[in-house]
Amino acid sequence: MIQNVTDGMANILQTSEKVRGWKLVQKTVPRIIEYGRSEGILQVNVQSNAFNISGIVIAAQEEAHTQKEPKSGDKVNLPTNDITTMHEAIPFLPVPVAITCLLFNIFIPGSGTILSGFFALCMGQPRINLKEGRKLITLVVNLLVGISQFFTITFLFVGWFWSIAWGGLLIIHSMQYREALQQRRQEAVATAAIEALTKDSILHRRDVKTLVKSHKKSKK
Repeated sequence: MIQNVTDGMANILQTSEKVRGWKLVQKTVPRIIEYGRSEGILQVNVQSNAFNISGIVIAAQEEAHTQKEPKSGDKVNLPTNDITTMHEAIPFLPVPVAITCLLFNIFIPGSGTILSGFFALCMGQPRINLKEGRKLITLVVNLLVGISQFFTITFLFVGWFWSIAWGGLLIIHSMQYREALQQRRQEAVATAAIEALTKDSILHRRDVKTLVKSHKKSKK
């Protein structure tokens, strides 16, 4: 059995002696695979020599989801153009949570603003450009703003309009946050997939070149 395989491999490679380098590999490998299948050495599998794109993408998605966050704890890095610290205290929250805060501000002015400060402690991301105490400052500022919105209702409903506008800003920033997260995940998946394909291709070429070199050495 081993002698037949050796003779068959030798016959296949001898027919391509005039071809050199990578062309020799491209011309010889399909014939070697066909011969191995005909002799029962290799199992017939249509997808065995093709890149499993779906598997690579799934693995890349899992790697992107399990990727560690930066040391600052920020999931995304979005620049803030706010003039005052009070407006920077509006946190990035998930869109459903931001909508909930807006509804609370409509019915009870200031309540949704206070809730957004507490939600920023356990989800989303603060927007204040400070190195330490960002979540705590976000909570304190939103607490003070929420109380101010509630107690200014009597002044021509200023607090009510203020709280509604604050809730609208919450939703706008939350949508920007969601888009940035989606873009980051897509970039991570694409990068991981490209790296996996490149690595698989390099390993495949290396194995084929090793096979050709070993055959040349055996002939010598």
